Amino acid sequence: KDENEIADMREELTDRFGAIPSEVENLLQTIEIKQLCYKANIAKIDAGAKGILLSFHNNTFAAADKLIEMVTKSFGVLKIRPDQRLFFERNLASYTDRMAMIKKLVMQLVALL
Repeated sequence: KDENEIADMREELTDRFGAIPSEVENLLQTIEIKQLCYKANIAKIDAGAKGILLSFHNNTFAAADKLIEMVTKSFGVLKIRPDQRLFFERNLASYTDRMAMIKKLVMQLVALL
């Protein structure tokens, strides 16, 4: 349900089974990102080598004015598309880079609320 429960689960898995395999670590990271998405009203994330595309539930974000300010200050890296999706343009060739950047971006959106 929250970051503390994931940390507890990670610790318990390590205590019981030793080093966590990368697949389990990816699952835990995905759960962390999903929790953040829920807070930020994000319905869907599409990530690829060219960037990250975020869709909001009902095309709404609670702090739209702060989001627009964030986009304005990004110097073209963040864009709000005509279909109300937020696009973060960056070369993200590796899976690890994508996951890290998704988490960072969603955390920034949660901080706007």
